[in-house]
Amino acid sequence: MNKIFFLFLLIIILIFLLKKNLKYEYFENNNDYIISMFLTGGLCEEAHNSIHTLKKIGMDHNLIVTCLDEKAYNYINKLGVKTIKKKTNLQKEADFGTKDFYEIMYNKLEIIKRSLINYQKIIVYSDTDIVFLNDISKDIDKFRKSNYDMMIQDDSSDFNNSDNLCAGFMIFKPNNKCIKCLESAMKIMKDNWDTHNKLSVGGGADQRAMNLAMKDTNIKVGILDLKEYPNGSRYFNNITSIYKSFKPKIIHNNYIVGTKNKIERFKKNNLWFI
Repeated sequence: MNKIFFLFLLIIILIFLLKKNLKYEYFENNNDYIISMFLTGGLCEEAHNSIHTLKKIGMDHNLIVTCLDEKAYNYINKLGVKTIKKKTNLQKEADFGTKDFYEIMYNKLEIIKRSLINYQKIIVYSDTDIVFLNDISKDIDKFRKSNYDMMIQDDSSDFNNSDNLCAGFMIFKPNNKCIKCLESAMKIMKDNWDTHNKLSVGGGADQRAMNLAMKDTNIKVGILDLKEYPNGSRYFNNITSIYKSFKPKIIHNNYIVGTKNKIERFKKNNLWFI
């Protein structure tokens, strides 16, 4: 009897140690979602900074980074995260609103759609100009159990909900509604390929296309908390007030043009970690 009890106790201890030390914690459903990021060669350092923050909160094991050129692949592949190379002929960096920018953003929608189909898991899409300050796994799990097909960041400049939702941070369920929505946005972009400036308002390119597609497909979309998931306007305009004693879950460094300017703002506000 004592031997059976001792064996049972040993098994319990082993299970506890395995749960505590396994890199991929299957017990917590950490493998039920993928964080998707993509970049061209001009955004390597910005992506590195974002990846560093994911490592700090232990979410980098869920990350898959798609690189659209050799420079990006060679850089990111050394960071110890899963890296995929997608063959393209895109520019290494493109100014906001240009045709090159438009083409790069089309690839984003294509990557998210392919990820939903291939992995059949929740996809958390994140732009490279985002830093993660807190683990968002519980929010992902809450989304999984909800009736929403998508969760998305609001791109309002203040703390009032707007009609403009941000394509820089989106969470998708692997269902047909999300795939159809992405296909609709891709079609909108294709239809405006030669007159892309028509989609320049409201974030431009993919963001405008996604906002139109969400309405056209009547997909069920939830809005991420404006305080916990701030964009560049909400966070940096309130850094000495609301965010002086409150740490959000992510910070999206948009509402500013140019990678160099984004990096300088990150550095100025102690959000540059590499």
